[in-house]
Amino acid sequence: MADLAYEGGDFLVSTYIVLLSLPVFVYDLGRLGRLIYHKAFTQPAAWHLEWNHSRWKKVRVVGKISFAVVFFFVVGFKSYSAFRQQQNLFYPQHKGLEGIVGKYWVKDFVLNGDTIAPSPFENGRWKDVVFERWNTLSIRVNESIVVEEPASRLWPRQDSLRNYEYTQVGDRLYYTFQFSEQDSILTLANRNKHYIADSYRFQLSQPDSNAVLLRGTNGRGDSLQVLLVDAKKKYLLEEVKKVGRRKVGYKL
Repeated sequence: MADLAYEGGDFLVSTYIVLLSLPVFVYDLGRLGRLIYHKAFTQPAAWHLEWNHSRWKKVRVVGKISFAVVFFFVVGFKSYSAFRQQQNLFYPQHKGLEGIVGKYWVKDFVLNGDTIAPSPFENGRWKDVVFERWNTLSIRVNESIVVEEPASRLWPRQDSLRNYEYTQVGDRLYYTFQFSEQDSILTLANRNKHYIADSYRFQLSQPDSNAVLLRGTNGRGDSLQVLLVDAKKKYLLEEVKKVGRRKVGYKL
């Protein structure tokens, strides 16, 4: 009801859930009206099914066994299998670049030989870059991004269908990358359907342990050279894991 009242994004699902709940309220509709509208003392319904004296007793036993098999054994086995294989329901399974994970500031940005200085009015320049632990790279830019809506509420198993990280995100562009260790070629492809032609091909090198240098071209053939510097960003969850919640002052 709140989702419908505030015009949320899932109003169709909310409507469906409200319709499903109507039979539950219909059973107590008279008592609810007496309690809320007339403000009179109202006794709750006291009837309940006596399973021991019902012909549905065997059905109840079969239902209990089926519930236990499905939710304890089948779901438990699937969950344990995903845990053992380090599977993720939302993010890609391919690993990222070894030793290059985290947030990087864009120090130098050279497009077609012209150095572009940082500016809130320069739409073509990158602001920062994030290398994920999997094969995803995201870039924050000044321009407004056409947001892609999620295609499904299900949990797709194929990497090509997993859209959790980039759908409904309006300030970053997300790329899936392929890296060739033989010649250090990094290929980026934007998975947002509104940016099909947005791609890059870079020669990747590391001047030092805190910097990443990208030299190459974009999908339009423009030459591009980008120097990235490690932002040394600390993530709270990672810091807590190192020393424990209580040592950093957090208590349940």
